[in-house]
Amino acid sequence: MAAARRKAASALIAHPSPNPWTLATALEIRRGDVVALVGGGGKTSTLFRLGRELAAGGWQVLLTTTTHIGRLESALAPHHLVVHAADPAGDHPPAAGGWSPLLVTAPPTENGSKWGGVPPDWIARWQADAVLVEADGAKGHPFKAPAPHEPVVPACTTLLVPVVGVDAVGQTVEEASHRPACVSAITGLAGADRLTPEAMATVLGHPSGGLKGIPAAARVSVLINKVQSRSDLAAAREIARLLLRPGTGVRSVVLAAVAADAPVLEVHRRVAAVVLAAGQSVRMGGEVPKQLLLWGGKPLVRQVVDVVAGLPLDPLLVVTGHQAGAVAESLSGTRAELVHNPAYAAGEMISSLQAAVRTLSVEVSGCLVVLCDQPWLDAAVVRAVLEGYAAGPHGLVAPTFGGRRGHPVLIDGRHWAELLAMGPGLSPRDLIGRHLDDLLLRPVETESILQDLDTWDDYQQALTGR
Repeated sequence: MAAARRKAASALIAHPSPNPWTLATALEIRRGDVVALVGGGGKTSTLFRLGRELAAGGWQVLLTTTTHIGRLESALAPHHLVVHAADPAGDHPPAAGGWSPLLVTAPPTENGSKWGGVPPDWIARWQADAVLVEADGAKGHPFKAPAPHEPVVPACTTLLVPVVGVDAVGQTVEEASHRPACVSAITGLAGADRLTPEAMATVLGHPSGGLKGIPAAARVSVLINKVQSRSDLAAAREIARLLLRPGTGVRSVVLAAVAADAPVLEVHRRVAAVVLAAGQSVRMGGEVPKQLLLWGGKPLVRQVVDVVAGLPLDPLLVVTGHQAGAVAESLSGTRAELVHNPAYAAGEMISSLQAAVRTLSVEVSGCLVVLCDQPWLDAAVVRAVLEGYAAGPHGLVAPTFGGRRGHPVLIDGRHWAELLAMGPGLSPRDLIGRHLDDLLLRPVETESILQDLDTWDDYQQALTGR
């Protein structure tokens, strides 16, 4: 009831059409993936939607369950194969030509209302472009925490997708949850307490909750389903923000309404900040490199880092080179992590960016390239770039003013291999020039994105004219 009242009081969101995201691209499903869906709030609908999307792209896709699936829901599959424990087809079910997507289950359960699950060790031997597994049950509830025997995640899983319905926000633990006692054990909430975004994020990111049973090498993308109103969107964004805090292990959070024609609203991904502060500032002509020149009483690099530190960017890397010790000292007390570039004297920008990218974990999807000689860096500009990245599958995002492109620039991980192969004398501008079809430009209202401090005159004029 609480969720219904909340929707009635809030304007509905018009899902954009055509939306450049598909559910499969938003979750970053790769060929060869074994995708395990856990939690509540739309796993079965997600399973079949993903199967249709991938098969439409020519993939050979197997759908299955390690628990059970309703006989009514199984009718959503165009093809269904029932296998027995002694059936050799269990090891090698067909998934070719017109058979994709193919649902593979065990025979019905005792009461006949559900199809049984297949042994999880079978799945590692199946040959397909992707295997999608419903690995948990929630009995129609939008939220859950697993019991000791749940979920049944195959050891070969490469992508774990905890699913939750945002309509659980505002409902009581008892109303919204399958296994409410397990939810209470993780959150400390009583059954009559109402679920908040904080409580739901706690369960979704907990090793006894949404991350239970995950293989060590698997990626994690959370799917927040049923995002239909502005209040839903606000709650989902807050859950995403909390799930992408440092140390959670979550790579991305997809905000969606799986039943909609254009299901995906936003994809929130972990983005690193890379502040370039290694150069010798040759054009400055002085002994002090520009990253250490004072701006408002503190070094330029500290000014930039202080702005970036308040934004949802993790990790925050500062690449050092020339006078690395002094730069490090200027950043004492901040959350910046230092990456030293020993090749700073030869191709400082590209070699510094390469040094930072090499340190990034698989949890990080993109990096925001920030120049230390732009002390006017505006948090609103960074947010505009991040919003553009969340709104569609572009691999490059940059701000513009008056039709001119500026900084900071966001580079998705799909371009990192090419970036790491670039030689001295090149820059991110060259990378962007090769992939203009993958570039999203975000107009902003400040000319500062075009300005930097290259020379002593630039610095003096900025001090007197700002």
